[in-house]
Amino acid sequence: MVRQPFIVFLLIFFIPVVCIAQERKRVFVRFNPEARNEKGVRVVFYNTENLFDTRKDTLKRDEEFLPEGLYRWTPGKFYRKVQSIAKVLLSTGGWDPPEIIGLAEVENRSVLNALVYRLPLAPFDYKIVHYESNDIRGIDVALLYRPDKFKVVFSAPLVVKIKNDTAFRTRDILYVKGLINNKTPVHLFVNHWPSKLGGEAISHPHRLAAAHRLLEAVDSLLAVEPTSRIVIMGDLNDTPASDVVRILERERPLINLMDVADRKKSDKGSYKFNGKWSVIDQIIVSEPLLKQNELHVNVGACIFAPSYLLIPDEKYGGVKPFRSFIGPQYSGGYSDHLPVFIDLVYPN
Repeated sequence: MVRQPFIVFLLIFFIPVVCIAQERKRVFVRFNPEARNEKGVRVVFYNTENLFDTRKDTLKRDEEFLPEGLYRWTPGKFYRKVQSIAKVLLSTGGWDPPEIIGLAEVENRSVLNALVYRLPLAPFDYKIVHYESNDIRGIDVALLYRPDKFKVVFSAPLVVKIKNDTAFRTRDILYVKGLINNKTPVHLFVNHWPSKLGGEAISHPHRLAAAHRLLEAVDSLLAVEPTSRIVIMGDLNDTPASDVVRILERERPLINLMDVADRKKSDKGSYKFNGKWSVIDQIIVSEPLLKQNELHVNVGACIFAPSYLLIPDEKYGGVKPFRSFIGPQYSGGYSDHLPVFIDLVYPN
């Protein structure tokens, strides 16, 4: 049961978002908390920007996020960060907290426990799907879900490897199969592909390996059930127009809901680097989720951009995400990414 004080707080303001319609034209709308019907679900993805605890993990390179580390990461800052992320997640739900949430840049199960078992998320009984990956810094992806609307049937981590490169280590892709409203099967993939650190030439093969590992799993599903309902979400660290992202749609019934033909003209995105917005946080679905006569995507994918998640961009103009750190300096914000989401609804 949703507690009234939370709803009143969340609905004081109409929150603007950018939604990308299924016909791939951008439309600007006001945040609509009723976009999903009573049986529908909202699927959110959010890169939380370094949600680390303050304890040393001897198997990971997390020294920077310790009280004595570069970021001077204290328990007080950690719990403020947890509260901030919880506020964002609640806000994305509107009238009702989102039913399914994919997260990136979470260090371990303990930070997820702190997020879901404390106020303000505690009243909503979120459950967690998480596996420790081999990422060198110790950051993982995870899935939160409300068991009243989504039942997990199976989950597994998909390890990303590069042939003949035993030193390469990155985040796993999280696969979760579940039932919406205890009846409709959906396959979810939560991604956080390798970044462009070191430059395009060095990093491109890493993202390509993640794309191929994802496609292996997708192809296995489609071989058994060609009409599988698939939702791929995540920070792909590349744009919809890049070749590594394009291969997801090549010869497969997958549609990137963030792929907009006139994206070059856009001053909106989920991430801003050196004054330029881009959409590296993406949601891709299989064609059956676009059919209006059954469970389907309502409107399209949306970038959630309330004013409290943005600050003036004094160097390049406009606004930019209100992040937790600017370099090693703590700024007390939320994340360097904006959340994205879709609504899955049943026909009336």
